[in-house]
This record gives sequence, structure tokens and C-alpha cells, in this order.
Amino acid sequence: MFVFCYIGLSAFNYAAPFSTALSSIFFLVLSFARAVVVGLVWLCTRVCSQVAISRNQAITIWFAGLVRGAVSFALVLQLKGMF
Repeated sequence: MFVFCYIGLSAFNYAAPFSTALSSIFFLVLSFARAVVVGLVWLCTRVCSQVAISRNQAITIWFAGLVRGAVSFALVLQLKGMF
């Protein structure tokens, strides 16, 4: 949870112009695209594979993409001070 709060607070820390509407649109579009891809993988495993992914596992995979992006953002901010 800390990483998500840090991303939100760091958005106001930079001098670059920031658009809340554009950021919200990007978040919604990327979340939808990730859901479509995970849904297609879920459907393919249901139809073509003997081992199917459950719906709860598909939701976990979708959420893991969100967390992965937040953690990578935090790591990049940590690297900035090293160079």
C-alpha cells in the first residue's frame, strides 16, 4: 500500500505539467487492456489446456500486473539517487 501512496504523492513532486484527467484515462485504458489480455489467457487455458486457471487466479494475475508496475516505479526512483 505504501508504494501506491508514494506514486500518488510523487506525481506532485515533479515540475513537469501533470494532468489528472490524462493520468486517469491512462489508468483506465491500461487496466482494461490488462483485463482483456488476462481474460484471453484465462479463456485459452479453459479451452485448450488440461490445467485451467480459475477465476480467482486470473484476478490475482491481473492485480499482480498493477503491483509490478508500482514496485518498478519505486525501484526506478531509488536508482535515480545512485547515478
